[in-house]
Amino acid sequence: MNYSDWFTKAHPSLIPPQDCKSIFPPKPPVPKPQTFLTTDEICGNFNIPCGSSNFTVWNTTEVAPSGTVSVFYSDGCTANLTVSVTDSSGFTDMFEVPPQSTISRTYSDLVMVRLTCPVGTGNNRCTGKCCLTIHYPVQV
Repeated sequence: MNYSDWFTKAHPSLIPPQDCKSIFPPKPPVPKPQTFLTTDEICGNFNIPCGSSNFTVWNTTEVAPSGTVSVFYSDGCTANLTVSVTDSSGFTDMFEVPPQSTISRTYSDLVMVRLTCPVGTGNNRCTGKCCLTIHYPVQV
């Protein structure tokens, strides 16, 4: 008995059936992409003139992350600083931060954060710090 005959008899499962050569041997499964939750922390100081409206401090068009917006309003133009947070559907939530205060809010969907400094006298500028902690999925 030659080697080819012996191999065919000893390992019949390794020989493709006559009509199934294109699927034999079976191909290994394609690995599925894995999704990881990524977190970014972004902070920056602001110093904007009194009467400035809708000053954009952060926005994205790539993803609609969830996250927390924290704004510290150090000093400014006699009244509260207004913070506007817009989600991917276009809905805007607004909240006010009094001088020498920090306000934080958490959102399930945010794509833009803007500040409005009120008209007033004070030191002619709104100053403070804005921080965002955002979470979004990344496929690897």
